[in-house]
Amino acid sequence: SFSVPFHIENSTTTTAAVLSVPGGAFAPGTYELTLHIESGGAAESASITLTVVEAEVPTISFTPLAAPKFNPAWALPTQRVAIDTIITLPSGEVAAADAFTYRWRPFRVNPATGERTEDATLNLADTTKVTTTGAAQPSLGFRSSALAAGALYAFQLTVSGGAVDVVSTLTVQMNRPPFGGQLTITPDAGVELETVFRFAALYWQDDPADFPLEFAFGIRENQGSIAGTTDPLEAEPKGLSERVRAQFVDVSDLPAGDHAGTVFVFDAFNARVERRTRVVVEEATLSDDDLNALVGKGQTSLDAGSASSTFQLVNSLGQAAGRESRRRRRRRLQSGEEAVAFEANFTEALLNLTFGATQVGVDT
Repeated sequence: SFSVPFHIENSTTTTAAVLSVPGGAFAPGTYELTLHIESGGAAESASITLTVVEAEVPTISFTPLAAPKFNPAWALPTQRVAIDTIITLPSGEVAAADAFTYRWRPFRVNPATGERTEDATLNLADTTKVTTTGAAQPSLGFRSSALAAGALYAFQLTVSGGAVDVVSTLTVQMNRPPFGGQLTITPDAGVELETVFRFAALYWQDDPADFPLEFAFGIRENQGSIAGTTDPLEAEPKGLSERVRAQFVDVSDLPAGDHAGTVFVFDAFNARVERRTRVVVEEATLSDDDLNALVGKGQTSLDAGSASSTFQLVNSLGQAAGRESRRRRRRRLQSGEEAVAFEANFTEALLNLTFGATQVGVDT
């Protein structure tokens, strides 16, 4: 629709198909409104009669929305889409909720033209899947995942019960997550605790207002055949990095296995999308010196304040050391006492690293 803030005298010209006239443009009386259309030398006209009556009507106002954009899915009530309405009587008093009857209607808006189309797929009366309020309350609240990503909605409220019906509309912009990018892992195969793998999130796009993007890299262990987005019931991956703006991370402490490397890409409104890529990591044969050197690497990581990389190294080291201990026992490469002493000392070192990583960022 086309909204124009003016007082109509005799005529107005517009290229819009719908003309919205603000309140107060017509004084009480009877008017003949004529629409004259010209195109390519041809012209047509049509007229209607409009009667404007004097009446005291309530005023509809909406409290400011909690955000300029909303994500379609949310976990916290503070992130939900909610429209709070205030109905003010001509006397200036706020009306009681039961003083009027209410009807909400949903529209999809074309951002380029402003044209509105009623959304017949969105049943606002459905309090199981769509709304928490229904369509007959002064305010309107939505359930997670009821609204479409990237859509621009206009929600129209009609208030009845006074001298005439009063109508007001509020637009709500839904956010969409970043799109168009990919995750690459180079190389796509290597040796545990030895090969340096580069995880790179490339070619990601979003709306200009949604930048900067942030990236969180991780792995889903022994899930190399899985691709696509995250199942809502699936556990979060093991983190390889904090949430950062850098588009790549170098990792040298992946555990052995056939994994799905992953990246979550976040925009400024916290919408996220996941991409996965397969990475195969072969088992390594590690000496005591190798294992002790890796413990030292973990301490360096801890001293640098990187909890996620320390946890990941401890995880990989624990798997490798356990496998190495079993290999030595089977082949009798160590006596029982030597094996027990090695396992005890190494376990203590890993526990110390783990405890240290839990204290990163905590005042002690």
